Amino acid sequence: MRIEIYIFLLIELMIVAWFDFKQRKILNLWSITNVLLGVLFLFSLDEYVWSWNLIIFPFSFLLAGFLLFAIKIMGGGDAKFMSSFFFLVPANEHWSFSEAILLMTVAVGGISLLVTYTRNYKTFITALRLRDARLFFSLWGKKFPFAPVLLLAWGVMGYKWL
Repeated sequence: MRIEIYIFLLIELMIVAWFDFKQRKILNLWSITNVLLGVLFLFSLDEYVWSWNLIIFPFSFLLAGFLLFAIKIMGGGDAKFMSSFFFLVPANEHWSFSEAILLMTVAVGGISLLVTYTRNYKTFITALRLRDARLFFSLWGKKFPFAPVLLLAWGVMGYKWL
């Protein structure tokens, strides 16, 4: 991947992650822009070659994102943005980026869960002693902004490429 493309996408992710972290919302404009840029890249840049991955990965992440939205883990804007961002990632890097997203999701989610249980230590112990699943799961908290997770995953990809 050319460094210009990587940096362009890094800047986009930094902007979106900042807004997602501050406002807890991702505008649909970002998703629409990503799809349009993806089509433009497909017809103008050598790194972007037609492959079924160009459709399969975004659709799979959209489906997974909305399943996570349905169980209140991820926001709908996060799901749409994550799916549309795959149109900007060259198809030959989709698997690697998916692995980086999974790694960062587990890391951020695990740390978030650890912090939550540490802050609510007494309630956590009470839930374990009483074997109260409802109390235990009530500590899980809220959705966390997902664009920063994508930014971290993109950083992992940059480390791999550079």
